[in-house]
Amino acid sequence: MSDELVRRWKLHWVWEDDKEERWLEAQARQGLHLVHATPLCFYTFRRGAAQEMAYRLDYNRQARRDPSYRRLFEDAGWEHAESCMGWEYWRKPVQAGAQAEIFSDNASKLEKYKRVLGLVVLVNVPNLVNLSVLPATWHTPTSESFTGGFAYGLMTGLALLSLYGASRILLRMRQLRSGMPA
Repeated sequence: MSDELVRRWKLHWVWEDDKEERWLEAQARQGLHLVHATPLCFYTFRRGAAQEMAYRLDYNRQARRDPSYRRLFEDAGWEHAESCMGWEYWRKPVQAGAQAEIFSDNASKLEKYKRVLGLVVLVNVPNLVNLSVLPATWHTPTSESFTGGFAYGLMTGLALLSLYGASRILLRMRQLRSGMPA
């Protein structure tokens, strides 16, 4: 691989991990291999040979504290590519006829989405507390209180986005419980 680094920005939501995986795989087919990811969706790639690579993501806040977690994936042929805010990025060259999944059953995938749902709820708790306990003047977007109205609108928008995200994750969990691929 060369030493040339390429930076890209691509927005992905926590409930779109499969889309992020497909995007990373498309980058690898262009010879861009993940080196670093940030919480603000900035990705750094090292330019190298184009390759068919499978990328899989797992959300596991305990991964760094559990040496057996990493060993389990590495024993199955996965390379750890990156860690970012509890997300673990795994990659592996695609082999004809071989399944490239880090989870072999729906129950394991379901556990992953339970962890992701916990993240969405946890991140939104301070926002919901603020929305429920702020003084009444802050809640009213008036011309006299532009800042308060803007903040309230922003918090309301974030709360709605979190609710939408939680509903998408719950839908995936429902699909997994019914035996459908998520």
